[in-house]
Amino acid sequence: MQLTSSGIGFDDVKPLPCKRWACEYCQPRRRRRLLAIAAAGRPNKFLTLTVNVAVGASPLDRRNLLHDAWKRLVKRMLRQWALPPERRWRLIGATRSSRREAIVRAITAKTPQRGCDRLPYMAFLEATEAGEPHLHILLRCPYVPQDWIAEQMADMLGSPVCDIREIRGTRAAVTYVTKYVTKAPAQFGNTRRYWISKGWEVEPRSQDERQPGPARFVSVRRKNYLEWIAEISDPLTRKDLMADGWVRVWHRAHCRKENARWQSDDTQIFGITPSSQVGTFGRSSSATLTELEPLSPPARSMFTTLRRLRDAPLRG
Repeated sequence: MQLTSSGIGFDDVKPLPCKRWACEYCQPRRRRRLLAIAAAGRPNKFLTLTVNVAVGASPLDRRNLLHDAWKRLVKRMLRQWALPPERRWRLIGATRSSRREAIVRAITAKTPQRGCDRLPYMAFLEATEAGEPHLHILLRCPYVPQDWIAEQMADMLGSPVCDIREIRGTRAAVTYVTKYVTKAPAQFGNTRRYWISKGWEVEPRSQDERQPGPARFVSVRRKNYLEWIAEISDPLTRKDLMADGWVRVWHRAHCRKENARWQSDDTQIFGITPSSQVGTFGRSSSATLTELEPLSPPARSMFTTLRRLRDAPLRG
């Protein structure tokens, strides 16, 4: 769907994206936005949670159970960070080796009591080959032992299989998201494909700063995106990208007059005669290499640049 506004010799068009993951135009843009959100959070942990196929009646039910288990796990993790380091991450149904316990205590001591009162995260879903949900979470938090998370997931959902690892830098975060999101995050039913917590984005994402344009009388036109791309990619018309994001498509009759003016200007400015006359609407014939030789290098470069700017079609 597009907004249109007509003028003398031109039509102004602005595409309105549907923002659906199934749309071939919006899907790559939404995926780039997802990667930008992942990088803006500066995560340092990557957590993967699985679900037991024996629970729930369908993958959608298991997705909802996994979502609820994650929300409860967040609360339990925050309660652990509120404790003194020596009382943190204790196992109930299992025991660690003395070496493993010493490592956990040494790393835990680096985070003081109440050293983390909020857990920023970004979660997105993945569907396995069997159609079962996996939950991948990017975290920005202190150390959390994997065996403690496995024990909590076994208690809440009967699914102790999980993995947590450290990541360094936004490049690694984007790599993980790219690995598990080939085209779009998985969706179960009408639920969300991904979600973020409050305060996740440390660096605000760059916004498209566009200048306000002139007032227009706008009408709505429903046309498929591919048809619209074919329309603005027509080599017989000239397109201009306006400062406010609109695309100005000039009529062919206007392009014919504009080409005649350009050809006259070329002859007056550079003192050359084009090799042939205008062959098609919107395209002037260009001078051959032999005709450009008498020009000085700066003039020849300027001539080529002007031709390229005039003849290059606007791509969507």
